Amino acid sequence: MKKIIFGLVATSAFVFAYGDLKALEKECENGVAKSCLATGDTYKLPTGDTYKTKQNYEKALKYYTKGCEAKEDSEDKFNSCSQAGNIYIFGQGGVEENPKKAVELYKKACDGKDSLGCRGLAGAYYFGIGVKQDITKAAAISINICDENNDVTSCNMFATIIENSDKQKALIYYKKACDIGKNKTYVQQDQDAQKIWQEACNKYKTLK
Repeated sequence: MKKIIFGLVATSAFVFAYGDLKALEKECENGVAKSCLATGDTYKLPTGDTYKTKQNYEKALKYYTKGCEAKEDSEDKFNSCSQAGNIYIFGQGGVEENPKKAVELYKKACDGKDSLGCRGLAGAYYFGIGVKQDITKAAAISINICDENNDVTSCNMFATIIENSDKQKALIYYKKACDIGKNKTYVQQDQDAQKIWQEACNKYKTLK
């Protein structure tokens, strides 16, 4: 489950053709969260065609951090926090592992209703990474973001956590994850997301 939760969190950023990279970097320096997120994505997952950049987690972290520190409250800001947390959680690309910092960033992102941040925070509590293990908190975070954002991974995680203690409620949330996934484009396009969705559907069929 650890690989599924943190694996999906770590691969949920997609790179698009945002425009001139130098212009994006300048906009980020001026506090534009969207440009910070775009720049971080470009360094974390370079396409090789658009900007001819090399993967550089340290630079990605730099721009995600700036995006997370932006004054505006926006989806781009909170997703930047999540992506910075992803790099810190296990240490990526030469960046020193810092689970406590990752949790701090995930919490900020989750407070902003960012699904990735909430997944990361729930996973940290579930496995006791960077914080004292607290299954109850992991469950509370998961069900909240499942219900608010219709997040497949969070619905599946909540159902998994409570399956042994409340089979009927777990059944409801496995079904919810299965139903949501049918209409989510990213689920159908991302291999890891598909695995989680299929797991939820299979669990529902097994338990009903």
